[in-house]
Amino acid sequence: MNGPHKSETHRGLCSADVSALLLFVFVVAESSLAVASPARPTATAHRVSGEVAKSVRVDGHLLEAVWSSIPGDDRFTQQYPNELTAPSEPTTFRVFFDSEALYVGITCTQSTVPVVAVLGRRDRVAPGDRVTVDIASRDDRTTAAHFGISAGGVLDDGIYFNDGDYSANWDENWEAATAVNETGWTAEFRIPFRILRIDAGATQTWGFQIQRFIGPRNEWDLWSYRARSAAGVVSTFGTLNGLDGVAPVRAWEFRPSILGKLRHRDSASRSAVARAADGTGSLGLDVRTHPTTGTTLDLAFNPDFGQVEADQVVLNLSNYEIVFPEKRPFFLEGVDVFGTPRSVLYTRRIGAKPGDPTLDPLASETVVEPADPSRIWAAGKWVGALGKGSSVGVLSALVGENDVGVQRAPRFSQGQVLTYKRPVSPTTLFNVVRVQQRLGAQTDLGFIATTTNRGEHAERYPRLGFRCPALDGADANGGAPVAERCFNDAYVAAGDLRWRSPAANYSVTGQMISSILAGGPPRPSSDGVPVAPGQLGLGGTLTLAKQGGRHWLGTLSQTWSDRHLDYNDLGYLDRKNDAATYANLTYRTVEPWGPTVDTAVTLALSHRQTADTLSQGIGAGLRLEDNLRLSGNATLRNFWEVALTGYLRGARYDDRETGDGVALERARLFGGELWFGSDGRRRVSGAGWGQWQRVQVGSQVQISGNLTVRPTAWLDFDLAPSFLHAEGEPRFLAKDASSRQYYFGRLRADNIGATARANVGLTTRLTLQFYAQLFLAMKHYEAPSVADTNGVPRARIALESLQPLSQLPPEIANPDSQSSVLNVNAVLRWELRLGSVLYLVYSRAQEPGWTANGAQLPSLQVVPLWGNRGGVDTLLFKIAYWRG
Repeated sequence: MNGPHKSETHRGLCSADVSALLLFVFVVAESSLAVASPARPTATAHRVSGEVAKSVRVDGHLLEAVWSSIPGDDRFTQQYPNELTAPSEPTTFRVFFDSEALYVGITCTQSTVPVVAVLGRRDRVAPGDRVTVDIASRDDRTTAAHFGISAGGVLDDGIYFNDGDYSANWDENWEAATAVNETGWTAEFRIPFRILRIDAGATQTWGFQIQRFIGPRNEWDLWSYRARSAAGVVSTFGTLNGLDGVAPVRAWEFRPSILGKLRHRDSASRSAVARAADGTGSLGLDVRTHPTTGTTLDLAFNPDFGQVEADQVVLNLSNYEIVFPEKRPFFLEGVDVFGTPRSVLYTRRIGAKPGDPTLDPLASETVVEPADPSRIWAAGKWVGALGKGSSVGVLSALVGENDVGVQRAPRFSQGQVLTYKRPVSPTTLFNVVRVQQRLGAQTDLGFIATTTNRGEHAERYPRLGFRCPALDGADANGGAPVAERCFNDAYVAAGDLRWRSPAANYSVTGQMISSILAGGPPRPSSDGVPVAPGQLGLGGTLTLAKQGGRHWLGTLSQTWSDRHLDYNDLGYLDRKNDAATYANLTYRTVEPWGPTVDTAVTLALSHRQTADTLSQGIGAGLRLEDNLRLSGNATLRNFWEVALTGYLRGARYDDRETGDGVALERARLFGGELWFGSDGRRRVSGAGWGQWQRVQVGSQVQISGNLTVRPTAWLDFDLAPSFLHAEGEPRFLAKDASSRQYYFGRLRADNIGATARANVGLTTRLTLQFYAQLFLAMKHYEAPSVADTNGVPRARIALESLQPLSQLPPEIANPDSQSSVLNVNAVLRWELRLGSVLYLVYSRAQEPGWTANGAQLPSLQVVPLWGNRGGVDTLLFKIAYWRG
């Protein structure tokens, strides 16, 4: 793209001129080159009787007579690494069905390289040989179910949606097996119709795709060819016909579960309410059925997710909440239905661990037993297709009240240590409704609404002589705040639109969001603009993208959130009161040249400022972000990958640093990143990433790596060390409300850690997973300084206005901190029979407390972890039996 075009794009960043948006799309469209592809193939599924189907044993051998009686289809084309060439090895598949299931048999001849059959846990895709079957059972060419199996017999499944998006967070009960022989290997699938979303109709025509990966060659062969430059996936499938009289079986599925848990705390983790050891047990029940053709209803009563791996501990130096991935099986499914351009639904809010309550400093209260995640009593989810072109998603979850242990000093409780439970979150009902409708062939309209309703008992909230967790301040008499409620209810509604071109290379996505709080006190916000009940919040986003094509790709996006938008009760909003513009332009190659297999170079610009108007105060037009980023990446012919990035961030203000909207200036920053990764198919492979940033008054260095060792086909081990050092930037420490002064200190932060994972595939149904993280971190503040805002709300503090101090006032507590964390998790998973699983889990969470003592400086210390200090050990047994 030449200079004038760059100028037009940059002007669009500032003015959001519609003509600039259209010019952007037109220019990159003109730069695209089309590549001829083979015609979409058609295959026929052959109907057999129920007796014939029942005679088929799903063992991977394809020895039954029905397989040899069906013509095979071997029309495959190589996609990678040598696009549009003949496969190095032949592949043949056959398809038949009865009234209950679809059967697919695949013969993979492999004579020039050995078969790599890797074992491991389900849904973990290893770098060995594998085949996949994709089925678009709805007549929309945008959604599909994905089924895969490795040559070692390890299953994986997932969902395609929006034509090119994919989620592995969909799990169903289906069967497949493999067998290795002297000519290669074979795979056999049995996919029940009950797990597919099928449109009503006596005659079915489905999108269909078979893919084969030859591990030693890093080669992908496709039955229905898809260009590497194409953005669409499902729209490139071939056709499977002959499926007359197919309908899902509306059976009921039940999965009762029994759980037993033993927990032991060492002496440093005990209190009057936390015994040395305790044991609990519970019963749970999952129910699944299909109320209508194409929809699935899931119900969960008293679910437990003790087998799920703990979140990785990170050192967060920002003032933004960290987003953790959802890992709980019940909430993972349905992402294709519930997903929206902005994260209106973030299911980690459901059953989250609440924060500590506001304590009474006059009574020297302390928290002695932090809360566990809130208990989910019941949850239900209904997702699927209501009719041609329409889909629905309904989610509801009831979460119980949660409390923490609080202790009062002896001098305030008749000379005794008084420990009691204090409620920190009430019983809460979460609800979500999502509806989508297809308009024509390329346009989808969607609507989503969420509600969060909290039930508070008058005798517990807030009249217990303590402050509400959501309130800050006291009544005129200095007692607890007077409020009818401590917590807010929250309501959110949003509409979205998505348009895609026929090949999905171009897209337009937009969304409008509204939110409102009800009941309770005004909700404080770090940007200094509280959200009061009854105030309507609005926001929106518009994105134009060219995401497919031979060379040129690009994106232009505008996002806006007003001062009162807040959907964090059930969604994720990093901040409100902002307007953000983002644009990037990419030139890529997808054919080999020189030493590379593919390359990409991207130029990206972003601008962000507050959305205040001039009539709304001093925060109007506050610059929050100005970034320029240039990056390049390439895959080499030996299948190593490398990426290099340089960026410049302009001077800006951070209005969340002090927590009340007073904005601290951030100096200009420049930096770079380097990433490389070796060929992941090797027995020993690795990757490394490094980042360096230079600020006017400091710097930051981060290094992380990953080493993977696969000594055998049934064992792999990962070690991921990390290091961070940051120093120099002033950070907020405290404020003096009476003197209107804000205190800051230059932060020095260090973090070193390592994460280890091991996976042992004992059989295709018996696996052992091990996870451990060692995390050491410290923060130290030096060179204290002070600034006086003269009582101006949401004032701006320039760096040059900070006045140095010899030391902090004595009333300001030592802000230094030190952390030593060890988390261990080991999971034995045994699939006793289809859908029935036994778990044996051991976990250890260890985080000894640290309190600054006089002039003692924090440091990276592993010593506090010795001697079992601060450790909690848990042993869990869980068995779930599936009947369906």
